[in-house]
Amino acid sequence: MAALTQKRMTRFDTLRTVSLPLASGQTVYQGGKACYDTGALGSVKKAAVSTTLVPLGEFAENADNSAGNSPRVMVKLDREIYAQWYDNVTGANAITTSNLFGSAYFVDDHTVTSASAGASVAGRIWDVDALKGVLVENTALV
Repeated sequence: MAALTQKRMTRFDTLRTVSLPLASGQTVYQGGKACYDTGALGSVKKAAVSTTLVPLGEFAENADNSAGNSPRVMVKLDREIYAQWYDNVTGANAITTSNLFGSAYFVDDHTVTSASAGASVAGRIWDVDALKGVLVENTALV
């Protein structure tokens, strides 16, 4: 992609409750603590004894992924998230749902990538959509 040469409509979202992929092998219940795992990004897990879990909020519904079919589960976040949609780079360094909660990096003034080499951090990845692009929270503001 190339940097902008004219104005572009920007899209922002404010997240309080969000639908996220549930980790394989997990069965969760409404009211239980939801976390992401820094050792295995891309899905949420229930709180447990671990040095790699980061709390996000609480599960807003029951969900079962004991069969490994990758359902999504609603999570009420501990804090409101303000994030912006960016274009996703194409090719091998495109951001996918396996990058959720990881870092996005700038390619130019409207495009992000998963490749960190020589790039500035854009922020934390919250969603990936084929039409909207990549939803990124500017973590420098947190």
